Amino acid sequence: MNFSASTEPQFGAFSAALDRPLEWAYKRRRIARLIAVALVGMNALIDWMVVQNSGLGFLYVFPMIAGSVALSRVEIIVLGVVCSILREAFAPFAGDPGVEVRLFLVTVGLSFPALFFGELVRNRRLILAHLAERRQQEQALRQMEHQLRAIMDTTPLAILTVSADGIITMANSAATRVFAAPPGHLLGMEIGDLVPVLKRLVREHSTPGLRTMLEAQGTRRDGHAFVAQIWCATYQLHGVNNLAAVVWDATDNMRSREEASLELLGSLTRVAIGAVAHEVRNLAAAATMAHANLGRDRAVAAEPDFQVLGTLIAGVEKLASSNLALSRRQTLEVTEPAALLEDLRVLLEPMCAESGIELQWTLPAPLPALSGNREQLMQVFLNLTFNAVRVLEEAPEPRQLRIAAELAGDALIVCVHDSGPGIPDPSRLFHPLKSDGDPGGLGLFISRAILRAAGGDLEVEAVERGACFKVILPLAPGPRRSPVPSEDGPPLVKGTPDV
Repeated sequence: MNFSASTEPQFGAFSAALDRPLEWAYKRRRIARLIAVALVGMNALIDWMVVQNSGLGFLYVFPMIAGSVALSRVEIIVLGVVCSILREAFAPFAGDPGVEVRLFLVTVGLSFPALFFGELVRNRRLILAHLAERRQQEQALRQMEHQLRAIMDTTPLAILTVSADGIITMANSAATRVFAAPPGHLLGMEIGDLVPVLKRLVREHSTPGLRTMLEAQGTRRDGHAFVAQIWCATYQLHGVNNLAAVVWDATDNMRSREEASLELLGSLTRVAIGAVAHEVRNLAAAATMAHANLGRDRAVAAEPDFQVLGTLIAGVEKLASSNLALSRRQTLEVTEPAALLEDLRVLLEPMCAESGIELQWTLPAPLPALSGNREQLMQVFLNLTFNAVRVLEEAPEPRQLRIAAELAGDALIVCVHDSGPGIPDPSRLFHPLKSDGDPGGLGLFISRAILRAAGGDLEVEAVERGACFKVILPLAPGPRRSPVPSEDGPPLVKGTPDV
């Protein structure tokens, strides 16, 4: 017979029945004290009036034990002294020799059980409170474990833990999808067979607390490679260095990024071709006029070289016109300037902070939508601001870079003003090919070509100190404003204009 199993329900019922009066006495300690004092007085009255020639001193144990729940240790001893005095006063042997010894022994005999019972009750209360706290902590841990398990099972990121010898000790369900492995087959595998760089990382970096992000090549179980972006950290477990890693298959993201870069490069190339073709066409037009003037001399006009020169000039002009027309046939897009300038601010603030440059922003709110490609406009602002930062890094203090925007009719003007040494010769600033080797010349030439292709412009404003570039951006066509058709046909509007 299992004694513990059979007595556990009975003990639990008894414990629950005992807890209720003890809890009541603890919460209402003043009333419990009064009840203990009343019981002591009742025992003394019975001992004095009812019973003759017999002692009832043992009855004082019950109020002592009952009051121990609500009394402190000092109060229990004081009550024991009072009970021993009452017991001695109403006992049949009252006044006999040895009063001091009897008082001491009775006080100890009454106080010890009360103190013992009171400590039991206090310890029981502490144990129950500790158990309740442990249960709450265990419940909170189970909830956190459930939440973490739900996150690990639902996230598209592969989560792995790797031991010091490069063995996978834990992998979520997303890891089986990323590495194309059957469920449960990743456990016990060498991490070097899937992501070799992680095996080197866990072996070469024995210091705990390493946190890094890297991009490397991963290999699936079927042998196909993919681009993996990895966030990993080392930690100590039983004194041994381990690794936790989050792996994301970034193959599609890299493909989209490369396609976007290629598209941006193609659009910038078309803009540059159009700008150069415009300059070439102007030169060809001037050469055509000079050729026509020379043709008035009949002797010169009869020369074969003169006729060949005319054919070449006409061919160059035709080629420039065709390239210019090709560069103009691009999609007219709508860009939100607030988001564009906010992204620019995110890129500039850490650069300016590292170089000791004060960055100032003055932007009206709200800003209307603009006509132009967002990536191309970002390239324009990055070229202007990065040039300003490079100049200010070598300039004396105070170093300031101010970006301000204002509405002017159907355009938004953004001024990029730096407190650098300024521009010695603004007339040569936008020349695409300069002999002084200035790296910003071609960038400014292309930036102005991008803005002019979108219907805007880039100008230099004369200021007392530093350099100030005015970026003129046309507003997107609204209900009462339609884009002006170009000579190559109506523009194509991409996106929704700001109403």
